[in-house]
Amino acid sequence: VQDEVTGHYDLGPTAVRIGASALARIDHLRLASEAMPQLVSSTGLPALLCVLGDRGPTIVRWERSFVPFITTLSVGSTFQLTNSATGRVLLAFTPDQVRDDLIELAVSKNHEQPPVKLLEHLSKIRQVGY
Repeated sequence: VQDEVTGHYDLGPTAVRIGASALARIDHLRLASEAMPQLVSSTGLPALLCVLGDRGPTIVRWERSFVPFITTLSVGSTFQLTNSATGRVLLAFTPDQVRDDLIELAVSKNHEQPPVKLLEHLSKIRQVGY
């Protein structure tokens, strides 16, 4: 389609539908899982793949390394949303309105106070990337 004011061209509705259809076929968890062995190999550390579940960040895949350690964590384990590094990274890259609702829900559900300066921490995470 062509913008009548600027004369610039952009994708039309059919191209957008085709692109959206292609995006819907991407299995993001599979792609992340496939990258985990290389991450473990390059860092020498274990890697956890977590998604935001109804009880907080939830481990859905674990790629072990050769570094021995003892833990009670396993696939299905959850982390606190506002008081864990995993939860904070998820919050940092979540749209503001959704993020604020998640923080409010986590605080009320866990009868906790949000960490002091949480929004500052989230901003720094976004800037640094982790």
